[in-house]
Amino acid sequence: MKAFFITTAALEVGAGLALILAPLQAATLLLGASPIGLGADLFEKVAGFALIALALANWLARNDTQCAAARGIVWGMLIYNLGIIEFFFPFALAPLVQQQPSQTVGVLVCPAVILHIVMSMWCGLCLAKKRV
Repeated sequence: MKAFFITTAALEVGAGLALILAPLQAATLLLGASPIGLGADLFEKVAGFALIALALANWLARNDTQCAAARGIVWGMLIYNLGIIEFFFPFALAPLVQQQPSQTVGVLVCPAVILHIVMSMWCGLCLAKKRV
């Protein structure tokens, strides 16, 4: 579980910093276009800080993997990863199902979906292990 926490912390801090420091560019890489509106930049930065918080929780749990709180963090990450898959999966499928592919998607949407599928499976493996 230690490797899971370290990997998750690294991934989420990277994504969080991208959303905080370059929110429009990060959104464009994921969605193919930057969100429009007064709240778009604010929402992306708030999401970035939330990802930093997830990264910190995972980082702090890395050395105490047998406690109930560590399992709670893994459960939380499983729910988070499944939610991200549910949100981004339609964007990843859009080019395949459109009759006239007029809408572009970001270059990172498919890798993001695959990454979150893998991380969800890793969460499941961590949760399936019996505690010592």
